[in-house]
Amino acid sequence: MVKEFISQLPPDKLTPFKKHPYQVREDAAMDELVESIRTYGILSPLLARPKGEGYELVSGHRRRLAAQKLGLPTVPVLVRDIPVYEGWLEAGKNVYKARRAEDLATLLAAMLAKELPDLTAAGRRVAQDRSLARMGQALCGIYEKEARHHARAGQPGTVRPDAKN
Repeated sequence: MVKEFISQLPPDKLTPFKKHPYQVREDAAMDELVESIRTYGILSPLLARPKGEGYELVSGHRRRLAAQKLGLPTVPVLVRDIPVYEGWLEAGKNVYKARRAEDLATLLAAMLAKELPDLTAAGRRVAQDRSLARMGQALCGIYEKEARHHARAGQPGTVRPDAKN
């Protein structure tokens, strides 16, 4: 069984995932994210996995940087003991990967024009092998439980149970 929990962790204690496919840019979109977090807080927890004595950030690199810019002492993090991209997502075999938004747009256009092989069946097999629906339900239950706990405790800047993102 996968071990997981939600915790408030200092953003500088989260080591970025070295194989993260996207670049975190300090641009207008980052400025908007900073303002959104300043106004509403972090609505969706970052995702990290245990690594050594600390944690490796899997998802939420932009939120981490925005939190650092705001000087937030902690951020909500879903810590989950999971293997990350360990050979099960293979570019061109069961998934298409892009490093930048522009590259993704090019891939999407090629897929829609049927210039690339349809990976739907291969991707579906991977998803079924990993029981994503079951894991999603389990994560949702943990997320809701933790959100209710933090909301009852009145802790500011925590994950909000009414978040839509």
